[in-house]
Amino acid sequence: YVLYIFLLMTRKSLFGKYNTLLDESIQIFLSLVVSSIALFLGLNWKMALICFILGIFIDIDHLLNGIIARVCRIKNYKFDMHYGSKGHTIKLFHGIDVSLIFFLISYFVTHNFLFSSFIFINLVVHELWDFLVYPHSRKELFLFSRMKNKFNPGVRKKGVGLFFDVNSEKY
Repeated sequence: YVLYIFLLMTRKSLFGKYNTLLDESIQIFLSLVVSSIALFLGLNWKMALICFILGIFIDIDHLLNGIIARVCRIKNYKFDMHYGSKGHTIKLFHGIDVSLIFFLISYFVTHNFLFSSFIFINLVVHELWDFLVYPHSRKELFLFSRMKNKFNPGVRKKGVGLFFDVNSEKY
C-alpha cells in the first residue's frame, strides 16, 4: 500500500515502459501462485494444473476481438500490440461476472467447491492485474457492463501507469 501511494505521488511506474513479455510473465507467475495455493490446500495436481492453465489461456479471447469488433460494427477499433485496441475492451472471457460463470459451470460439472473456487480466484486475479496495468474504468471489470457500453473505451486517471508507463491518452 505504501508503494502504491509513493508511485501515485511521484507519478513513476514500477517497471517503466510497457513490456508485453514482462506483463505476460507476471500473469503466468500470478496464475502459478494461485494454483500452488490451491494445491497446498488439498486440490489434486490435475485440477491445480487446469486452474493454472485457465489463468493463462483466458487471454485467448484477444484473438477474437477483431472478429467481435466487426460483428458489433465498432468502426474505430484498431488492434495494436503497443497501445492495445485504442481502449476498447471486448475480451469475452475477461470479467468478474465471467469468472463467476466459470465457477458455476465448473462446480456443476465437478461438484468440487475448492476447484471451482480457485478457478474463480485465478480468473479474478488475472482480471485485477489487467485492471491495475491498463487504463480502464471500474465498469470494465464486468463483461455485462462493457457490452452495455458497446465495448467503448473507459478512462481511469488514478492508478494508470502504476506498473508500466501506460496512459489513457495513448490507450
